[in-house]
Amino acid sequence: FFFLMIRRPPRSTQSRSSAASDVYKRQQEEQFDKVIEAAFNELIQTKSENPLEHFVFFLLQQVSETKREKDPRLTRFYERYMQKQEILKQMRIVKDVLDDEYKMRATLKEVLAAANGEEDPPRQDFLPLERLGAGIHRFCEANEVEPLTEQEIEELSDREYQYGHKATYEELYEVARACLKLQFTKLDHRLHEINT
Repeated sequence: FFFLMIRRPPRSTQSRSSAASDVYKRQQEEQFDKVIEAAFNELIQTKSENPLEHFVFFLLQQVSETKREKDPRLTRFYERYMQKQEILKQMRIVKDVLDDEYKMRATLKEVLAAANGEEDPPRQDFLPLERLGAGIHRFCEANEVEPLTEQEIEELSDREYQYGHKATYEELYEVARACLKLQFTKLDHRLHEINT
C-alpha cells in the first residue's frame, strides 16, 4: 500500500530545441546517405580505373569551393584529379583515331582540308609537308588536344623526308600517324608526372 502511494514521476517531454535537433540530424543523415549512394552510382557508370580516387573526387564535388580551399591537401587533390581527367580525355581522343585506320584516314583528309582552307582535301598527288603541320595543329585545336610544336612536326617529317618535300598522300599519312603517336606519348608522360 505504501508503494502505491508513491507517485510515479511524470514522463519527460522533449523540448522543442531537442526535437528540432533530432529532425536536423535525421535530415543530415538522409542527405549523407543520398550522396554516398550517388557516389556509388557514379562509380558504376564511369567504370573508373581508380575507383577510390574517383569516389573521393565525387564527394569533394559536393562540397563548396570555399570549404575545399580551407584544406590545402584537398585543394591539391582536387586540382590534380582535374588535370588527370583532362589528360586522359585527350589521350582517348588521340588513341581513338590511331586505333582505327578508317578514322585516321578520314582525320587526315580533314587535316589537309583545314590546312588548305578548303572543304574538301586538295586533289594534287603531291603536297608540301608544311600543310600537314598546319592541319595537325587545327586537328588538335578542334579536339581540344594540346598541339605539337612546329619544331616537333618538322623533326618528325625530317626523319623520313626533307621538310619542304612534296609528299604523297601515303607519306603524309605516315607522318600524321607519327605526329599523333608522339602526342600520345607526351600526354602519357604528363600523366606519369602527375601521378608521381
